[in-house]
Amino acid sequence: GLLFGIYGNISSLAIFIATVSLPFFVLSNHHDLAALNLIIIYATSFIILLFLPNEGIDKQASKISFWKALNPIPSIKHGLHFVRINDGYPALSLGASLFEGLFYGTIWFIFPLHMAKVGLSGAETGMHLGVYDLVTALFAGYAGYLADKYNWRHTHSLGWIFVVIGLIALPFYSWPTWLIIVGFVIAIGNNLSYYAAAHALEAHDIDHREDGSFIGLKTISNSLGYAVAPILAGYLYSQYGFATSLGVNSFLCAIIAFAMIWLTWKIEDRIVK
Repeated sequence: GLLFGIYGNISSLAIFIATVSLPFFVLSNHHDLAALNLIIIYATSFIILLFLPNEGIDKQASKISFWKALNPIPSIKHGLHFVRINDGYPALSLGASLFEGLFYGTIWFIFPLHMAKVGLSGAETGMHLGVYDLVTALFAGYAGYLADKYNWRHTHSLGWIFVVIGLIALPFYSWPTWLIIVGFVIAIGNNLSYYAAAHALEAHDIDHREDGSFIGLKTISNSLGYAVAPILAGYLYSQYGFATSLGVNSFLCAIIAFAMIWLTWKIEDRIVK
């Protein structure tokens, strides 16, 4: 949990820095420097990979053709098998990924539209979106530590309860700062639940041969949320307004939250029996 949390610290800090630096790269026309930064980062990652020890190659997997490997169906099939043989624990991470896609796919799409419509500008506007990554950059490591140190089921459930509270309050905003405050609550809950799920997955992963397939399935669920959310939010925003688009998204995300809380304790009861 702690290691996954530290990863969350670093990745969210990177996203926050990238968001803050957009005016420098875009408005000041320094696109070449943005590309240079990415080249340096990828080159550094490549060099680090060269010094890692090689893993054994699965002879059966090596016989799969390149074009067959592009087919997502086997990944989905093996990923679901991975969920079953690991007593359902990976489903907690799948739920977190689907929530991330639906929730962030919505707010990253409609928040800028709404802020532009009401004429807001300045640092407060950026914080409506930046608060989520800023909280993760500061809190993710500690959230992972809590999952390792204490009963991860309590941390996981508490996190989703925070998320539900924030989701209920989100559509009933009265002034722009409200969105930042509620965003802070949701971000705290998201970190608690996400890294508790990561802890549970690592603790109960009994067959690492299908880790790759599960990561593929997790990416599919996340991308599905990011694909569907803007389409749904865009339609609702244009037809019914900001509050309705947030309300529908909150309802769908709350269903995921309650399902994850139920699954947390359902898994425990089954394992104990």
